[in-house]
Amino acid sequence: MASPSTGAKSFLMMALEQQIANSQVGGPYTVLPATNWGLLQYPVMPGSIYSPEFGWVVPTELTGNAGAPAALPGRANRNIELPMSLRTTALIPIMATCMGNPTKAQDGANSAWSYTYTAKDATTDAVSMWGLFHKGGSTYPLMFSRARFGELAFESNGQEMTLTAKGAACLDTEHGMGVVGGSNSGTYTAHLPVIMGDRSDANRLTDTLYVKVSAAPTTGTFKLKVKYGAGSYSTVETTVYYDTSSKNQTAWAELFNDTGAVGFDECENRSQVLIFFPGDVTGLALDDEFSFPALCQIPGTAAQGGDTTVARTQISGCRFGPAHVKLYQGASSATTAVDFESGAFTLARDITPAFTHGPGARNPYDMDVTGYVNFGLEIDRRFDSRTYERLIRTNDRYVMQVLLEAQVIGGGSTWRESIQMDFPQVRVDKTASPLSGPGITKEKVNFVVEQKSDGSAPVTVVIKSGTSVDFSVL
Repeated sequence: MASPSTGAKSFLMMALEQQIANSQVGGPYTVLPATNWGLLQYPVMPGSIYSPEFGWVVPTELTGNAGAPAALPGRANRNIELPMSLRTTALIPIMATCMGNPTKAQDGANSAWSYTYTAKDATTDAVSMWGLFHKGGSTYPLMFSRARFGELAFESNGQEMTLTAKGAACLDTEHGMGVVGGSNSGTYTAHLPVIMGDRSDANRLTDTLYVKVSAAPTTGTFKLKVKYGAGSYSTVETTVYYDTSSKNQTAWAELFNDTGAVGFDECENRSQVLIFFPGDVTGLALDDEFSFPALCQIPGTAAQGGDTTVARTQISGCRFGPAHVKLYQGASSATTAVDFESGAFTLARDITPAFTHGPGARNPYDMDVTGYVNFGLEIDRRFDSRTYERLIRTNDRYVMQVLLEAQVIGGGSTWRESIQMDFPQVRVDKTASPLSGPGITKEKVNFVVEQKSDGSAPVTVVIKSGTSVDFSVL
């Protein structure tokens, strides 16, 4: 592997994940290393980005007063916060992790697509993402999976439109993506397996992990054996289950060797190393082999400080500025333009990690998208009327629309790169217009988006883009 130079630029790469067992998220939707596993580089601003937090459980044992009792490994939280300039290409999959799969439509035969998201109670179609985060310097990347976002904050300060997406992931690992063996005879060539967790062997940060198919897929199962570096394959086999109809693996499988778990199995520390084969696993053949580098490979060419020899593909598309942002309101339809100097809009929904017991109890096995969908809108404007104050007094409601429109997509399409958010029922929550001196008095107005009592006319978000995102695999 390449040795990254000190001060190498950090980057984040992400892709969609496949779903298994209805709503539980499974392996990555990825392709061979020639395209860096299907990952795209997200241009993010400085921030925490990916911040795992490993908890500890301190018992109340009376072991003396010279120090705290020896702690047990507790549950882990893997927080994600992505501050970035707003682009439709980046928002399309991120929005799906919060609001569920969109309805996708193409503008005829033109290279333009629309994605319609509807706020709803059901969350079984909420998708997830997986990614690889490299901090640069002398480190190698961390790979994480099953990431969902529960808060999307859009802000316009008169300079540029920004998006901050906050969420969490279930699992991560330092170990590398799968590499196809040169003598494989199977037809499993469109995807690559991935492992999650931390190996427990002494050479886990130097020796490659090899996995070989020891029993080909048949009637819903196949088996694997493992070895490290130049060693011999284990006699112990790992059984992996798949659905005979979809031909997809049904759950992540824990790897074992002749001495026990490939992960940690030491007293209180029981932590799995899991493997997942995305896609149609029936293409695997007996003795097909895959290797996993001890450390995650760095996507990119040598000039980029990468290992994969293929340049990273970066999320592209125009960014949104103040000239692209419009706000409309009305009693029955949003047709009246609202003047404002700056504003912020937040879409929030609870993302709750789901834990269980067993070897993987330290990590969430899924992220539940639950609770009310909360939309908040705040604007700062010149105080030239008492309109919004009076709306509070009369208990009236508005229809509102936030519209961001950028350049024409082109290629035969007259559509524009755009994000449209329609709110059928909005109330003014509070207003404030304090006197600040001899200058113009400014008003801050906070709106709350409500669901109608009969449940009709839900909130919708429509994104139009020159980028096609394939949700059919999920």
